[in-house]
Amino acid sequence: MERIISTEHIQQIIQDRISNWGFLDGALRLDLSFESNQETVLWLNQLTVLAEKNQHHPNLTINQLNVSVSIFTHDVNGITEKDFVLAEEINNLLENKVWNGI
Repeated sequence: MERIISTEHIQQIIQDRISNWGFLDGALRLDLSFESNQETVLWLNQLTVLAEKNQHHPNLTINQLNVSVSIFTHDVNGITEKDFVLAEEINNLLENKVWNGI
């Protein structure tokens, strides 16, 4: 079973590793805006592949061109290293824009 990370340590890890993310309501959270509906859907498709690969699925809120991604480990109802790994991989997906132009 994954070890829950304390709130204080979560804030430090966010600052060190995923500074574009926040910590809200017990979850790592990232708010995104896309330029078109097609870009949003293409990105979500890539995110789904990434989530399946990691066997770790974020909660998503989708409102037209805006997507909120929330990650926490459901099994322990808290934040674990697994959440930070997925957040870093999501950042890589965003940086590489592999969904754009598919």
